[in-house]
Amino acid sequence: MSDISAALGLAQLNRLDEILERRKYIEQIYFEHIKSFEGIKDPYVAPEVTVAHWFLYLVHLGTRFSKSSCDAIIEDLRRERIDAYVYCSHYTPSATTSTFMPPIGAARFW
Repeated sequence: MSDISAALGLAQLNRLDEILERRKYIEQIYFEHIKSFEGIKDPYVAPEVTVAHWFLYLVHLGTRFSKSSCDAIIEDLRRERIDAYVYCSHYTPSATTSTFMPPIGAARFW
């Protein structure tokens, strides 16, 4: 890590409560608006979780939405100045990538 990255990180730590409070505020706005759309699911939070701070607010568009419908929703969000992207359509779990696989012939740890 560079000195500049470390300094930025320390400055952000001083503002951590403010940053997390703002994220919770934005999350609540998203949640209130998303629940009015049939078929769009807000992010899953397990029952035992008491606090979540979203870096990304991922919603699930069910299989009933076609690609053109998804594209239209994304475009509508962007018109409202909300960054929106297809995020997990071809997501590969990290644990299945070569970075995390043991060398050939080595024992697996899991």
